[in-house]
Amino acid sequence: TWVLIFFALILPTYITSPTESYRVGEVANQDIVAPRAITYISEIRTEQQREIAARAVAPIYTPPDPAIARRQLERLRATLAYISNVRADAYASIDQKIVDLAALEDIRLDQDTARKLLTLNESRWQAIQQEAIAVLEQVMRSTIREDRLEEVKNDIPALVTLSLPEEQAVIVAKLVAGFVAPNSFYSEALTEAAREQAKAAVSPITRSYMPGETIVRRGQVITPSDLEALQQLDLVQPEKNWQGLVGAIVLASLMLA
Repeated sequence: TWVLIFFALILPTYITSPTESYRVGEVANQDIVAPRAITYISEIRTEQQREIAARAVAPIYTPPDPAIARRQLERLRATLAYISNVRADAYASIDQKIVDLAALEDIRLDQDTARKLLTLNESRWQAIQQEAIAVLEQVMRSTIREDRLEEVKNDIPALVTLSLPEEQAVIVAKLVAGFVAPNSFYSEALTEAAREQAKAAVSPITRSYMPGETIVRRGQVITPSDLEALQQLDLVQPEKNWQGLVGAIVLASLMLA
C-alpha cells in the first residue's frame, strides 16, 4: 500500500512529456522543432538589446566648472605679480632674477624665455600680462577634459592676438599653458542614469515559431535564446524535484500510518 501511494504521488512528475535535457553550450544531436505555434516575450533577447543600448551611451561629463576657471585665473595673476616683482628688483642681477623665476611652481620657464621676459620694456610686459589673462579666460570657458588637456594646450598659440610679435606671443602661450586645467569630469551617476534610460526605452522583443519550424539544427550549439524557446515550448527535461520526492515519501508514510 505504501508503495502504491508513493508512486501515485511521485510518478506524474517523472512521466511528463519532455524526454530530453538540454543545456546552454551543448551541441544538439538532432533537429529540434516546435511542436506547436507559439509567440512569447524573449527575456534573453530583450536583455541583450538593452545591454547593447546601454553600451551605446557615451560617457557623460559634468559641465565646465567656473570655480576652477576663477581659481586658475587667480593663480596666473599671482604668478604675473611675482614676475613683475622680480623684474622690478633693482638689486638683483639678471642671473639672480633667472634663478628667482625658476622657483615658480606652476610654470617652468627655460633660461632663454626667462631672459627675454626680464629684458622686455614695461609696455610690452603689460601687453603680455593682459593677453595672457584674456587667453586663459577664453580657454577655461571651454570644456576641458583630462584626456584632452594636452590637445587644448597645443591650441593655445592660435588664440594669442596677432598684434603681438611672435617672440612675445610665444611667451604668452607658455605662461597660459601652465594654468590650463581640466574643468569637466566623468560623471558615473549621470552616465549610469542615461544607460538605465536607454535600457528602459527598449521595447520587449517577441519570438514566434510555427508548428514544425526548426528551433535548433543538429550540430548547432544551444544558446541561451534557444534554451529559452525550448523552455517556452516545454521541450526541456525539468530538473528533478528532490523536495517533492521527500514530501511524497513523508506524505505516503503518514497516509500508511
